[in-house]
Amino acid sequence: MMNLMNGMSPRATAVANGIIQKTLAPHRVGTILMASMMAGQCPVLRQMGTLVEEKPRKVKSPKGHQEVDDQALQDFVNKCPFAQVVLEAQRPKPSSPSWVGTILMASMMAGQCPVLRQMGTLVEEKPRKVKSPKGHQEVDDQALQDFVNKCPFAQVVLEAQRPKTSSPSSSKKTSSSPSSSAAFSTKEKLSSSVAPFGLPLEAPCPVGRPENRVDYEERFEKIVQDIRKEGRYRHFADIERQVGSFPVARRHDTKAASSSTRFQEKASDCQADLVEKSDSKVVENNNEKEKAPISTTIWCSNDYLAMGHHPSVIEAMVKTVRETGAGSGGTRNISGNSIHHRRLESELAELHGKEGALLFGSCFMANQTSLATMGALLPDAVVLSDAKNHSSLIEGIRHSRLPRMIFKHNDVSDLRSKLESLPLTQPKIIVFESVYSMDGTVSPIAQICDLADEFNAFTFIDEVHAVGLYGPQGGGISDRDGVAHRLDVIGGTLGKAFGVYGGYLASSQKFIDAMRLTAPGFIFTTSLPPVVAAGALQSVRILRSEEGQALRSSQHSLSLLLKHKLRSRGLPVLEDSKSHIVPVMVREAGVCKEMADRLQEEYGIYVQPINYPTVAKGEERFRLTCTPSHTLPMIDHLVSSLDSLWSLFDLPRSFSSSSSPLSSSSFSEEPLVLSASDPVSVSSSPSLSEPFVASLRF
Repeated sequence: MMNLMNGMSPRATAVANGIIQKTLAPHRVGTILMASMMAGQCPVLRQMGTLVEEKPRKVKSPKGHQEVDDQALQDFVNKCPFAQVVLEAQRPKPSSPSWVGTILMASMMAGQCPVLRQMGTLVEEKPRKVKSPKGHQEVDDQALQDFVNKCPFAQVVLEAQRPKTSSPSSSKKTSSSPSSSAAFSTKEKLSSSVAPFGLPLEAPCPVGRPENRVDYEERFEKIVQDIRKEGRYRHFADIERQVGSFPVARRHDTKAASSSTRFQEKASDCQADLVEKSDSKVVENNNEKEKAPISTTIWCSNDYLAMGHHPSVIEAMVKTVRETGAGSGGTRNISGNSIHHRRLESELAELHGKEGALLFGSCFMANQTSLATMGALLPDAVVLSDAKNHSSLIEGIRHSRLPRMIFKHNDVSDLRSKLESLPLTQPKIIVFESVYSMDGTVSPIAQICDLADEFNAFTFIDEVHAVGLYGPQGGGISDRDGVAHRLDVIGGTLGKAFGVYGGYLASSQKFIDAMRLTAPGFIFTTSLPPVVAAGALQSVRILRSEEGQALRSSQHSLSLLLKHKLRSRGLPVLEDSKSHIVPVMVREAGVCKEMADRLQEEYGIYVQPINYPTVAKGEERFRLTCTPSHTLPMIDHLVSSLDSLWSLFDLPRSFSSSSSPLSSSSFSEEPLVLSASDPVSVSSSPSLSEPFVASLRF
């Protein structure tokens, strides 16, 4: 046992020796304690750490061991369930094994034994209902055998019951006998025909009986079936985007191949020359016969400005992949850093007016790992989170283990009341988004910054659905509103409006360095391939130019036009949406899924039903997005198709005089006049007017 103590801290050694010297059976309880500490399983000792540290005695015992405070020792013995049952084990017991059941039950009641938690089902399945003379419930022999085999505390109890020699000479005489503690191995103990306590023990580590084995596949299947019953089982359509024809793409999945071609007749006018009509030719694919892919128009893409197909972006990526290869070769710290990463980070920092930026594999990772890491950087902080924050933000906050307060969505009054309840000197982190992707709502950034200034709070904003789309340079809502300099951290993505892949944070150089050196999600993952960084850099530069301004104006005008046409048919576009996102509310999971299937199979329109857990149950919807590549005939085809299905499914309509985008929606502080080259102009659509064009905000 002294060998076990050599590598222990002074605090642990003190506790161990104190118990060894002061209990009724010191060598036995000490063994229990040592096994508990070495296994790292004793919750009482972990909680008592401060107590043991506060009053250690510095007096050395005759054996040279440090003693501990009497009260600390007494507290441990009183609180530790394992110490209690070992003390109980020292008293004479009847030959019946019921008292071992008492130990087992006491440990279960304490709820502290990790082995018992894992074996819970085994213990519960076949308990003996026979009462012992003392009234304690006995347990199934096999369950008890499994417990004894696996539990480190039970093992040392067994060893404690072995006869101990009183002299070196007697120890030598019995050194070859199983009764010697040195020679008495765990395997020998468990293989004995009769174990201590009079319990028969069979072969060690027995294989579980078939009826006790966990059927993992059955559990997974049950989860999937429950999701199917709710009508929210998700199918991933095989969509092949094609350069030069976006938003028209080819669809390869089986349903599309076998469905009617009636939609192609309806869609032919709006898709015009972009559509390559399927010729029903049979092709071989994985030894199966299926029809050739058919055309469909995408109405739910996050490639908001079609930058994924921009010739300059593609050219930059092709050039880079030929020069540097496909991958990065490692983490940023180990051979995975390149000039392409540094250039992109510099461009992003400049875009947001910050000192530095840091690239991540995705914006989900950027949010999750940075917020989780802030729990270590600011361990005394409190997080204030918007009620509709994205899952990546929620996961990051959860893993930070910081206390959190949820304020009502975009409600600055509720945020103020929560800030007022906290001490001014306590660190506070306000986490929110600029554009909320499902509702299309826009946060009051300036007002939130006012509160942050007043209450000394740190601000963390997610601009994922705004970067590239808003502001003179495409820096997001904070760029549009001129408040980027007031925000501490701005998070963005390279996979939506920029059309490539990856995520990033922009902030002060000190914050960026802190994340670079401490965030596990950055340190321990392979960096973005240089080819991706090169394509993203080219996209950012384009969207910061006049060309980017023209693309933004076109996208926003089409979004407003789509909202106007949908509302004119009574289709329920969410009133709160003040952005480019067009949520059309269905509010029934099964109906939403079936409508999406019909849109694909009968009308050649690809949209995905949005359901739980992306949105709350009862809030199911279609989330429509326009791009500058969509045309007016495509918009008309989409609206008429939805109108037909709304009637087919007899869904409620919503007509509201205040819902017109001509009076309630805007994108830019300054008037915008569209050029004749843009897809939408005043003369091209009777639905648009001069006041409408002047109201656009981007």
